Amino acid sequence: KVFPAVLDAGGHVLDLGRGQRFHTAAQRLALLVEQKTCQHPMCDVPGAFCHVHHTRPWADGGPTTTRDAVLLCSFHHHQAHATGQTYPLRT
Repeated sequence: KVFPAVLDAGGHVLDLGRGQRFHTAAQRLALLVEQKTCQHPMCDVPGAFCHVHHTRPWADGGPTTTRDAVLLCSFHHHQAHATGQTYPLRT
């Protein structure tokens, strides 16, 4: 299986296209640098305790990229899946 991969300066994968569903440790670290907390507007759970959420669901063709991901605490991550609610970045 061949798929595109975008690397950072250290050679860590930041974009896996459709080849992998779950974000890598390097992608998660990049997201933590950009998004310090849960991206729900009324939540301040630290990003280290958050899940990585695909803004476009992977099952619907969403890519595994840092551009298509937000950090959400467990509660808001489950809420996003249950309601379909989306959260813009609020870095």
